[in-house]
Amino acid sequence: FDLSGTVRDIDGTPVPDAVVHLYGNNGRNYDVTTDSEGRYTLPRVLADNAYNVVATAADKSDAEADGVWFAPGTTQTLDLTFPPPAALKNPSFEIWGTDKYDVVGWTAEGTPNVFDQQGPGIDGVMNLAAWNESAFEGNLYQDVAVDGGTYTLTCQVMNGGGEDSAELYIMDADGNRTTYDLLQVPASWTKVRIHTKLPKGLARIGVQTKAKAGNWFCVDDVKLVRNGD
Repeated sequence: FDLSGTVRDIDGTPVPDAVVHLYGNNGRNYDVTTDSEGRYTLPRVLADNAYNVVATAADKSDAEADGVWFAPGTTQTLDLTFPPPAALKNPSFEIWGTDKYDVVGWTAEGTPNVFDQQGPGIDGVMNLAAWNESAFEGNLYQDVAVDGGTYTLTCQVMNGGGEDSAELYIMDADGNRTTYDLLQVPASWTKVRIHTKLPKGLARIGVQTKAKAGNWFCVDDVKLVRNGD
C-alpha cells in the first residue's frame, strides 16, 4: 500500500522536518521526513502485517498510531498530531537549586550526591548524570497530576553499563509500576519509551539504580504524554 499524510502541531500548524517511522511486527521498518508543509509520502509499503507509526521532531512529544494495517494495493492517508506534554518540572534539567546536586522539581533519595546536573545536554545545556566514586544507590523522581488514560513516558538516555540495576519507571497512585531496563541502553544518546495506562490522580516518574563504583548513566528531555482514554 501507499501511505501519505500530514504531521501537525497541537494547534494545527504543519510541522516540517518531522520524521515518520513505521515499525512493522515482522521487523520491516520505514522512515520518511516531512516536507516544508508537513507532508510525507511512503510508497510501496509491504502490506503483510500491522505497523506502529511514530512521528518525531525536535522539542515535540511523539505522535503515535499503533496497529495500523491497510490492504495491499490501496492508497491510504494517515495524519498525525503532536500531543501536548504533561506539565513536568525541570524536564531537561536546566534549573539548578543551591548547587548542581539540587535538581529543582525532583526528589533524590539514596546515597548523597549521586544525581547532578552537567553538560552538554541533548536538549539544552544540561543533562542529569548519576555517578559516584563508590558503590551507590539512588532514586530520583517527581510526582505529576494526570487524567485517566493511556500515557507514554519518553526520555533520552545513555549508559556506561555495569550497574546491578538501572531503570526508568512510572508508578500510578495504586503503586502499580511500569519500568524500562536502562541496562540495555548504550553509551550514546538513545530515546526510550514506556507505554502504560494510568488512573486519574498522581503518577510518579523517575530513575532508580543500584550501581558499582564508577558506574554512570545520563538522562535528558523527559516527556509524559497522554495518548487517549
